[in-house]
Amino acid sequence: MTKTNNYDKPAKITYGQFASLLLISDAFMLICTGGSMSVMTVLTLLGVFILQAAVIIPSVMILKKIKKPIVAKIVHSLLFIINCTWGGLLFIKVWKVSSYLYMPVIFPSFISEKLAISALIALSVFYVSSQGIKALGRAAVIVAGFGVLCILVTVFGTLGKMNFDYVRFGDTAEIPKILFQTLPMSGSLIGYCILSENTAEKPSAAVLGTVYFSCKAVLTAVLLFICLAVTSGIMGVTEFPVITASQLSQPLNSQRMDSFFIIIFTVLAVMSIAVAAVLSAYLLSKIFPKFPKFKSTVSICLMLLIATTMTGCAPEVHEKNYLRIITVAQQSEFTATLSFYSEDEEDDITVSGSSLDEIFRVATFKTGKVIVTGHTEMIILNGCDTKEVLTYMLNEKRLPPSCYVLEDIDFIPEHHVIEYAVKSKEIPDCRLVTVLAEKLNGR
Repeated sequence: MTKTNNYDKPAKITYGQFASLLLISDAFMLICTGGSMSVMTVLTLLGVFILQAAVIIPSVMILKKIKKPIVAKIVHSLLFIINCTWGGLLFIKVWKVSSYLYMPVIFPSFISEKLAISALIALSVFYVSSQGIKALGRAAVIVAGFGVLCILVTVFGTLGKMNFDYVRFGDTAEIPKILFQTLPMSGSLIGYCILSENTAEKPSAAVLGTVYFSCKAVLTAVLLFICLAVTSGIMGVTEFPVITASQLSQPLNSQRMDSFFIIIFTVLAVMSIAVAAVLSAYLLSKIFPKFPKFKSTVSICLMLLIATTMTGCAPEVHEKNYLRIITVAQQSEFTATLSFYSEDEEDDITVSGSSLDEIFRVATFKTGKVIVTGHTEMIILNGCDTKEVLTYMLNEKRLPPSCYVLEDIDFIPEHHVIEYAVKSKEIPDCRLVTVLAEKLNGR
């Protein structure tokens, strides 16, 4: 799949391309980072970046001085193993996040959205990586500019939705957990070691390192600030806080994460994995100078093998029903009425069960279709434990945090009526994220 790329002597890239290539990978891993976050997370990460800079800058200078071929091969072999593992981890992140996001695709019934999106990204990586590091560098600058624009849009959308009432500071006992949680964000350091030797300009190692790690710190601080400002109330029950924050920070209510944000996610994923593939191809040429062509292809296949070994994958879904409104009542057991995006009201069903899991299992069996909840507009609760039900719906069924929650009513209002009432402050903010945050924090 590679053509005339010479990985033994990779093309030089500009300093801007160098920074863009690395920061794209950092941004992608940050978006895919899961788990609860606090102010301590931000402080710990900034401390880690300082430590990384103190270690990596002199390490690059030491690598330059390695002259013995056997030592160089050992070092390159270690870097190759670490970089392929990093690439495999990127594929795993794509796989996991693809199951969290709602991505509308049209494929045969035995292919899930998660499998389809992961496969398409992998195919894109094969082509993009075949163009070599110079073409990647030029594309990275454009992607980085688009990324900055998206961050500015998200910050603008955050201004009217910030709520610091639930922000946790955290304590030092959380630091080991934070380090483990954010360890994957260190994978781009391999790229730093290699790419710093292939920049057209030759700034000092100290200048190069200082600028890159400063940009990385600013990027992390901005994204985590948005995350804490918007999702702190539900931080304990949301799987990917940065993704949820991006969804809730959109300045236009009609603009959904599964259109705007997926573009960013896909481009960042392709670019991040392609960079890892090109770097692995370069290292492969250093270890085996007579290695035939298709080094990047071999590298991608190794990454896919690592990812498959660590996760496994299987087709999951058949036909689908897209849930619009769900009404849940609880007495001795749960009873739920599910309304779908359909012109035929006869498609609505009512099911009962001893648990919410059983409700959805019965509904799936009754309709013969998998129930997709990513576009749910409203959930109505009657006599339920609101905290328990909403936590389940957000965490397990991926209901949009922006869907409306109504309690103890015996009718179904129109969505636009509730939306107008919330905007005009005729009724309190009843989005899932707001209601659940209040319940989780005893309000």
